[in-house]
Parts: sequence; structure tokens; C-alpha cells
Amino acid sequence: MELISRRRFGQIAIASGAVVAISGLIGKSIAQTPGVVILGVSPGTVSSDSSDTVDSDDVVDSEAEENSVVENDSNAKKPVVIQSYNVSTGQTSTVTTTQPILEKGELVSGFAVSKSGELVVSTSPIAAEKNSSNRLVTLKGNSVETKEVSGVAKDESLDLIELPDGSISGVVKKEDGTGSRRIVDVDSESGAVQKKNTPTKVPITGKLETSSSRTIAKSEANTQVLEAEATPTVEIPNELPSDKEYKNVVVCDDGNRYAFLTDFQGDTSLVNITTGKTVPVTFEGAVWNNGFSGLVCAPDNKLYALGGRRYETPKFLHQLDKETGNLKRLAPFDVATIALGK
Repeated sequence: MELISRRRFGQIAIASGAVVAISGLIGKSIAQTPGVVILGVSPGTVSSDSSDTVDSDDVVDSEAEENSVVENDSNAKKPVVIQSYNVSTGQTSTVTTTQPILEKGELVSGFAVSKSGELVVSTSPIAAEKNSSNRLVTLKGNSVETKEVSGVAKDESLDLIELPDGSISGVVKKEDGTGSRRIVDVDSESGAVQKKNTPTKVPITGKLETSSSRTIAKSEANTQVLEAEATPTVEIPNELPSDKEYKNVVVCDDGNRYAFLTDFQGDTSLVNITTGKTVPVTFEGAVWNNGFSGLVCAPDNKLYALGGRRYETPKFLHQLDKETGNLKRLAPFDVATIALGK
């Protein structure tokens, strides 16, 4: 029988209660925060120091029992930790920590915020845990829901994409990088994903301007009529090109789609999938050489990237100039990936 110390039990109870007390306030607190807020998700630790919340008299002093707990905790679940970074103030804070729900070998593969403010996390098993399934973890109101993802094989992973209309799409790819990368619709309520059989159009808040549209001269009157009669949309493809390994795909409110391309040496470029423009990503005068863990597009259509240079820890948030590819470092933000707070 597995031994659990009173200290460990208290930590689990506190974590479980914290999500009820805090997760319901996530959407409200973000909405009341001015400026661009970037959310980060990461697996927590199996145990942590909670001396500020656990009575010291309730901690077991037996070294033998504590050691047995550590040994038996090797397969223990981990919580999901949500942090936030405010671009205007530069302040980083922990939003919430869920109860332990991540299984051994379960990695965070994607993160998005739904139109209703739910935080949706996709997870995938490592290669050694092929019997496990991909899952969705949803922080909804005062509860945390987990569900298996249907429509994604055990050797595939699901990355999430926030669309301008508030819906969630995703990219499904094989873990070994081979094969096609299909675009899917994600139902966070059921955990079902469905491949887009044909490209679909979603509304955007801005006017999409492509290289071809800039060359077409229109009278001011005709332009006003067209804008009044039609809602601007952007086309979401049903599959990404098989000859390019696009990573961290985002769709901006102006309709432009961006992604990263990283070569075998690690040199990384930013691609505007809509126009085809590609620029090398640079930091302090050198080409970025390690890819990125996340990319978001703010309401003002500015890009923010998460990553660190090779052999550099922790990860950092950067503002990315989409015209030049130049990075401006903002702050340390050591999370698995990021999403835009709504």
C-alpha cells in the first residue's frame, strides 16, 4: 500500500481547492487587466514547499516515511500551472495551479483560450508511453475537466490555434515529423477533433491586405461599398504544405497567418503563409538558432514569441517584428507554450 504523508495530503487538498477558488476568476481578472496579457502553461512539480499554507505541526518528521513517499511518488501526477505576463507592466504572476492531473510522461503540446474564456490545454504522451492517449484539459468556470482526444492517433500530437472568431483549430502531426500536417476543428466540450475536408473561411476584425490586393486600384466609392456589403474573412486551409514543417501557426485578426520554419542547423525564419514572405529571425545581430516553443498574435497584430537560444535557460518572451524578423527580449517566462489572454 502506497504511503502518503500528511504533508503530501495537505498539498494535494490545497491544490485541489485552489482551482475551485481561483479558476473561476481567471477570465474576469484577465478582462480587467489593461494591455496585452500573454498566458503560459506548464506542468507543475509533484511536490513543492507549502510551508506558508500547511501547518508545521502537521508535517511528518519521520525521515523513513518521507523517503518512502518520495520513492512511491515517482509515478505521481503533476498539476497544470497557468501563469500570465502583462506586456504593458512587465509583471509576471501565477494565475492558478490545478490539482495533480498530468500522468507520467504526459507533455503539454498546445494551449488556447476559447471564445467563452475557457483555458484549453492539449497533452500528448512521450514515445515510451504509446499506450496513453492525447487529452484535452479544460479549465472551465470552477472546474477542471479532462477528456481523451478522439481523431488523433497515439503517435501523433495536437497543437492548438486560436482563430480570430474565437473558435479553436489545431494542427495534428506525427511525433517523428513525417507525413502530412492536417488542420482540424477542435471541440473542447467533447474532445473530438475533425479534419477540415475543404478550406474554410472565418471572420476577421481587420482588413486582409495581400500582395495581389495592393496592386489592384479601386475607386474610394467602390471600396466603401464592398466593405459595407461583405464581412472580411480569412481562409483556413485543410492541410499544411507537406514539403515545409511549419511550427507554431497563428492567425492574426487582420487575416495574416504566420509560422516558423527551422532548418537542420536550427536557424529559424518567420513565414507569412498568407503572402509567402519569409524573413530570418534575428536576436542581437545573430540568426536565431533554436526554434520557438510558442507564438501569439495580439489584437494590434503584433507578434510575441516564446523561446531561448541554444543551451540558454530559462525561456524568454520576445516581441517579434514581422517585417524585419528582429526580436526584442521582454522577460523570462519559463513555460511550455503560450496563448493570448482574452
